[in-house]
Amino acid sequence: MQQNGSLIVWHPQDHALAKQFSQHLQRAHQDSSVWQVWRNQEISEHEPQLSGRFQQGLFLPTEGQLDNRQTLLALADVLDRQQVSCHLEAQQRSGGMCCSGSLDAGLSRLRWQR
Repeated sequence: MQQNGSLIVWHPQDHALAKQFSQHLQRAHQDSSVWQVWRNQEISEHEPQLSGRFQQGLFLPTEGQLDNRQTLLALADVLDRQQVSCHLEAQQRSGGMCCSGSLDAGLSRLRWQR
């Protein structure tokens, strides 16, 4: 898990959605320390690859992200220890296949069964 915070940026045409999200944060969190408004300069300092591309953003310092590969491997370990057999199903739907999950080829411990 990465806990370095999340930066939310938007293009000018999405300003209304950004304002709506900001209002949602205000309603959900009375403590305004949950987020910080970053201007272009702060965005450039912390995320140089975004320099000059966004005028404003919201930084949520307490947010984090899960690494999906690590999560799947940890779940596979627990399932192995519990001797649980998992089956993923795919169904043919109009426009293509609908799968209940997907597996990366790098996760060799998780296997498809028909």
